[in-house]
Amino acid sequence: MRRASTLTLVLIVMTLGITATAAAIQDRVRIALLTPTVSPGGILTLRATNAQHTSNCVASLHGPSATVLRLSTHRSTTGKFEWQYRMPTGVPVGKWSAVVSCGSSGHASKDFSLMSPTPAAQVVVATNGFTQSNFTSGSETAISYGVVLQNKSGNVDALGISVTVSFVDTLGRSVTSNETTVTGIPADGNFYLGGLAASNVSLTVAGMNVTVSVASSQAHRLVLPSVSGMSLQSDGFGDESVSGTFTNPYQAPIPSDANIYVVYIGPQGNVVGGASETAGAAVEPGHSVAFGFSDLSSWISTFFVQSSSVSSVQSSVDPCVSFSSCPAQVPASG
Repeated sequence: MRRASTLTLVLIVMTLGITATAAAIQDRVRIALLTPTVSPGGILTLRATNAQHTSNCVASLHGPSATVLRLSTHRSTTGKFEWQYRMPTGVPVGKWSAVVSCGSSGHASKDFSLMSPTPAAQVVVATNGFTQSNFTSGSETAISYGVVLQNKSGNVDALGISVTVSFVDTLGRSVTSNETTVTGIPADGNFYLGGLAASNVSLTVAGMNVTVSVASSQAHRLVLPSVSGMSLQSDGFGDESVSGTFTNPYQAPIPSDANIYVVYIGPQGNVVGGASETAGAAVEPGHSVAFGFSDLSSWISTFFVQSSSVSSVQSSVDPCVSFSSCPAQVPASG
């Protein structure tokens, strides 16, 4: 009985010793750095160390559908190894593993993702228009304008959209211009951008040009505040006011200086003007608030857009003051 117990104890000690030795060998090889996400055609960086300084190590990449890519064998006398490898374009995307094997020193592995690159979002100007004020103060004039932006990409959000609106006279001379940056436009969505432009010259505006650039793109996940109940109403004394309601869909407040834009649409679907102002107060998560443009009503009715020329009003809300303080949590790069 004692002999059997002794034999069992010896076997246990031997097993523990073998396990400890295997673990020690395994610990000799470590992956120090691996590119976490790479696109087909992109460069993967893999760095590894081996406690046995002088050794040969080989790396391989293992992907979906039993795909295996073998990298070159490296020899080092410092125990440090590095591979720079351009991922082929024809291999499957998904979860991959990098494996570094160093003979008797053992091996190490680490996962990374091979992802298709996000295509650039395509933002176009669907329509635009303006109305020049019939009132001038000295040599100054003002213009009410509206732009309808459309993200034609079905599954990609556009981020950091820079919009430059410029006006020219009958001879093509510049009258004035405005530049606005919009945080983002969701995939397959519209953004209604309105504003007022002032000029220190009294030239008659004959044309409006709009240029658009997109800073980055991301897979669709952006949501903008929903706007409802937009209307242009008269108080019976010749004054018009714009009103509507928007809802905060986020888990963080929309700041008080978030921008509300309105665009005035004519009977033929043409844009005849627009305006903008800030929310004025923070909007808590899940709450809906009414807004109005009553301070601009006299300008709308008397100097700019006549209510008889407006058949509908469209609006968009840009909830972000900056990318660093954005309740929509939109990333800076796509």
